[in-house]
Formats: sequence, structure tokens, C-alpha cells
Amino acid sequence: MRPLFTFRLSPNRLALLRARRPPLEAGPVRLPFRWPPALLPLCLMLAILAFFACGPEHPNGAASPCVAAYEEHFDASQLIGTWSKPPCEGHTGATCQLRTVDVDGDKRCYLQPVPQFDTAGLPLVIVWHGSDSNGESYRRAMNTDIEGLKLEAAIGEEAMIVYPQGRAHADCGGTSCWNRDPEGPDVAFFDALVVQVVAEWGIDADAVFSIGHSRGGRFVEVLGCFRADEHAAIAMISAGNNNVDGCPGKLPLWLSQGIHDETIPLSAGVTHLEHWAERNGCDPPEPDTYPDDVCTALSNCEHALQWCPTTGGEWGGHAPPTIADEAIWSFFARQLR
Repeated sequence: MRPLFTFRLSPNRLALLRARRPPLEAGPVRLPFRWPPALLPLCLMLAILAFFACGPEHPNGAASPCVAAYEEHFDASQLIGTWSKPPCEGHTGATCQLRTVDVDGDKRCYLQPVPQFDTAGLPLVIVWHGSDSNGESYRRAMNTDIEGLKLEAAIGEEAMIVYPQGRAHADCGGTSCWNRDPEGPDVAFFDALVVQVVAEWGIDADAVFSIGHSRGGRFVEVLGCFRADEHAAIAMISAGNNNVDGCPGKLPLWLSQGIHDETIPLSAGVTHLEHWAERNGCDPPEPDTYPDDVCTALSNCEHALQWCPTTGGEWGGHAPPTIADEAIWSFFARQLR
């Protein structure tokens, strides 16, 4: 068999190499290597195929579909504040990653703060953002951008947290949010996400919690109704009422509503409370008697229910309340005992 390529040295070139050759004890001569011209097109073709098969990688390990979703929907020239922040900004791949999960052949994205501790057997907390937002911006809202609100610090090393990324939807005027169809793609996203995180990190599949704000809270109600068995408890922040047509599920619920909310009025939150109090078998609520900025546990519930009316004024009273971090995690942790 003929070799793929050979080296041929002219007499003059060979004489020059011999003249420059070091003493024998210094080691053998190393001839300069040159790529054979015939191999260059093949290498270029393989590089192109690898690029399209794998996609360009985000510096923090994120696959290109997720980065593209952020860049397409969140134009920094049109948006300000937290809503235009790139994913994992200021972090390395060792502490924050933008990940994908396969959902019936579709790649869905989620932001994952990488745990620096053993996660085997720990709970999973999934945080669902509101409309026209993303996992990164809502992570900032829940941890740095709203003074006094630090969800990840409150949870510490007691659970793993992920922040899924929504998609443009007519229910939110074409901005990113969640599909509330119980048979739709976002409920399937939840299913696939839990399976992947449990498999990769050894999370306790019986200790899954969801937190949702605004449109994210409306979607969490869908999960509470149709994935109650897959949750230990849920938390809804300023989600309003009339989010689900028929609700077979019952489960522990932490519920908050801004008193001065200009997006979801307090009356809608109270109606929401009354519906869930009946569903969870609680005594009828008396919302006029409950103190502000305090979480009140309803009485004689088959499944625990806490109501937290809050007075915060950020985002026109619609922002997550500053008590949400420790109050939610304390409520969740009690459901594990």
C-alpha cells in the first residue's frame, strides 16, 4: 500500500539540515511538518459539519439555540434594566450555565446556577418568569435587583434552583411567557426538565417546587392543577384568577398579592385565594382581617395554604415582594417534613 503522503528533500535542503543538526546526544532531527494540500479541503469540510451539528458554544457552555433566543427576543437597544441582560453575565461556566433540554425533538432553554455542593437527594426549585422576561432577568429580580430580595441566599445549599426560558406567545401579546394548555409544549417542558435535572444531579423527584410570578404564576397554577402529583408545593406571586379551566389538582400553596398592584388588582388576588381555600379544604378566608406584609396560614386545610398581601411599590406594586425569598422557602421546607 502506498503511503498517503511522503517527504522529499532536495540535496541542497538535506545538506542544510545536516549542517544545522545538533550533536547526537541532543536527540534526533525533527523535520518540519506540512499539511498535504489534498487534506485541506477535507479538514475544512469536517470543521463546517461539526459547527452545524454542534452549534457555537456560549462561553458558559450554553448551546446556540438558547443564546439565539435571548438575542432575538431581548434587544438591548430597545430594552433597559434587567430585561436586556445577557445570560450568566459576570459568571463563569463553573457557576452559571444556559442549558438545553430536548422536548419531543425541540430544544428548550433554562438558566442553571451550577451548585458548588452535593445535590444528591436535595429538592428542586423551578422559577418561572413573567411575560416579556427571561430566566436571567428574573434571576436578577429575585436575587439582586429588588432590594432585600435574595432567593438563592435564602435557600442556600438546601436545594437546587433553575430558571426556565419562555417563548413568544399570543397570550402575552407576542412577548415571551408560557402556554397554559395542559397538553401544550410548556407543560411538556416541565416534564422533560425535571427528568433531566433529576438524572444529572441526583435531585429528589418527590421534592419538586415551582415559583411563578405574574404570567409565570398563571402557568404555575396550570402545573399545580395538572402536575400536582409531581410537586411538593407551589408558590404564585400576583397571578390573579381565572387562569385554568377546571382544576383537578390539590396541593400546598403559597400565595401573595400586591395591595397596590396596578397590573393585577387586589380583588383578583382575593378571588384567587377564595378559590384555592375551597379547593384545599380550608375554612373560608377572612382577607380583611389579615395583616399586610405578613403570611397568614389558613385554618383547617387539607393541603396547606398561606396568604401574603404585600405593600411593595416597585413595578407599580407588581414586583415580587421582599418577603418572598425566606417566606417561600420556609413554606416549601415545611412540606418536606
